[in-house]
Amino acid sequence: MSMATQDRTYCFIPSWYSEPEGWCTQALPWYKRGIRMEFDDTVNQIRLFLRAGEPVRILLLGSMPELRMFLHREGISGAEIWSVFDRIQGMQGQNPGIFSYRDISWPADLEWMYTPFLALAYREGELYARVEFGEGGHVIFFDLCSCGEIRQRYYVDDRGFLSYAVFYKGGQAVCREYFNRRMQWQMREDVRTGVIRVNPEAEYPFARREYPRMSTLIEEVLWNHFREAEQQSTLILASDPRHNEMVCRWKGDRKLVMSFFEQRNAVTGQRQEDFRGMRDADLVVADTEYAAGLLQDQYGVLAGRILDISPYDARISLGTSARIRELKILCYLGNIDFEERLFWYDALLRYADRHRHVVLILGLGREAPDDVTVSSVAEELKQVIYWGNYHSCILPEGRAVVSENEETEDAAANVLIQNCKTETEIIGILKDIRVIADADPKPDLYLQIAGMSAGVPQILRMKSQYVEHQKNGWILRTRDEFPEALDYFLEGLEHWNAALVHSVQKIADYTNGEIVRRWKRVLSETDKKTV
Repeated sequence: MSMATQDRTYCFIPSWYSEPEGWCTQALPWYKRGIRMEFDDTVNQIRLFLRAGEPVRILLLGSMPELRMFLHREGISGAEIWSVFDRIQGMQGQNPGIFSYRDISWPADLEWMYTPFLALAYREGELYARVEFGEGGHVIFFDLCSCGEIRQRYYVDDRGFLSYAVFYKGGQAVCREYFNRRMQWQMREDVRTGVIRVNPEAEYPFARREYPRMSTLIEEVLWNHFREAEQQSTLILASDPRHNEMVCRWKGDRKLVMSFFEQRNAVTGQRQEDFRGMRDADLVVADTEYAAGLLQDQYGVLAGRILDISPYDARISLGTSARIRELKILCYLGNIDFEERLFWYDALLRYADRHRHVVLILGLGREAPDDVTVSSVAEELKQVIYWGNYHSCILPEGRAVVSENEETEDAAANVLIQNCKTETEIIGILKDIRVIADADPKPDLYLQIAGMSAGVPQILRMKSQYVEHQKNGWILRTRDEFPEALDYFLEGLEHWNAALVHSVQKIADYTNGEIVRRWKRVLSETDKKTV
């Protein structure tokens, strides 16, 4: 008989790799950290299970020197950690310390220059070193330069020691060296060929002196770990073709949950091998109904083992839009093309031109194409305002984005453009929004959960389990219904209040405790089938 699910530890294997095909996650300087969304399915699942009081462990297969800072930012620092690279580099259980770039043996004739962003060292007028800091004021990496080009970059572990170095030639990375706590290199990776060479004096008992690629070495370390530990664990694997096959190969009798996340796994158009291991999973979790349906269609043998379960925790955090005069409409542009944007610009501006107190906010999400920026959208809007004679629609003078505290000269502006690329940005915008309109045919999942938590009615172009027509939102049959949907929630407060009440009622289905109970019920059913 299988071990009951409540006796298991939940071991999460994340896909926290910043390189398209590599195994490293590089930290960003503090002034760049907000440019990318950090959360994913694993972050939120760990958060949910910790809040529900379940035993949680993270099995980290990649190198992530900023792991502890990342976990702290995401509120999941209570999870146990086992790391492949900590095991290789002899860092497991290493006590935190403080790393100071001043402790490095720099040449005595360096001239240091400090800016609000970084520290620069010059030697005889040429840049010699560049030191970058994280948001906590700690060093995350430093570069050594020559003749204006980077020669070496050293990444600093947030526990206070050097983790690895990257060596460059002609501006291109050619080699990585991974260190132990005494700064002795343990293995050397040829970035161009992928070949790994091992230091004969390394502390870790490598089975070979050379590996054809990093994945081979990682699989060896993972196999050794699975031989000794996690026998009674449930593995929750963030689906990624880099590690799916190796985990499925050595999972043994452990329960396996495979998790699909739209921002990482574009289900449509993927190669068959990208989903290798799905048939080995006891449960497949997709973050949306849409993704679950596609997976079901492509893998019929998984009938009954695919669930669409939101990775996000819905919590009541009602906004204040009912207390202010302005009727703020957030239109999230998503990944729509130029012709689609023109339609939504025109529909929104026409509505604002005819309705007093309406304020439009165009939201640029993380899915936006690279050429769709705050400035480019502002230029497009100016043209539509001009040709449509929407005289009462005003962009901020001289700039496209106005923060919530800006006043005076832009007080009359009622058409704003803001980035909605991180959790903080989305939550900050929603606090006084009256209606959300998602212009993308495939609505953004996090925006739906955040909107439901804030009690804001949402206008979508596709059916969703989070938004019900004329209850807490409006599902457009055609785009031409858009003005009618806006009127439904903006003309008076009756329908808007009803939407708020319905959202509060729905939140009970998506709290962390209920999501975890749903996971455990399904895993219990698979237990019964193995008796």
